[in-house]
Amino acid sequence: MQKKIYVAGMFDDDTAAKVGDAVKVVSGVTNVVANASKAQVLVDFDEGVAGIEDAINKAIRRYNGLLIKQGIEDATNHIADLLYDFPSMV
Repeated sequence: MQKKIYVAGMFDDDTAAKVGDAVKVVSGVTNVVANASKAQVLVDFDEGVAGIEDAINKAIRRYNGLLIKQGIEDATNHIADLLYDFPSMV
């Protein structure tokens, strides 16, 4: 079976490659094409494998969760740097 999955936050080729790699390791997945310009992953998989669609979605969510966590850490560090550089903003 083939399915297109839209992935929020997948805007660059590096991220698309990492999402594709996360999906490729799911048992039963036969092919993955991640396209950053369309923010989607095209997945070919064996629908006879129990729970495969859930496993694919979990792999994408897990990777997206890491991106969100990293984004929050980056934003927090940026704010801390600004407050250090401009203490009068406090």
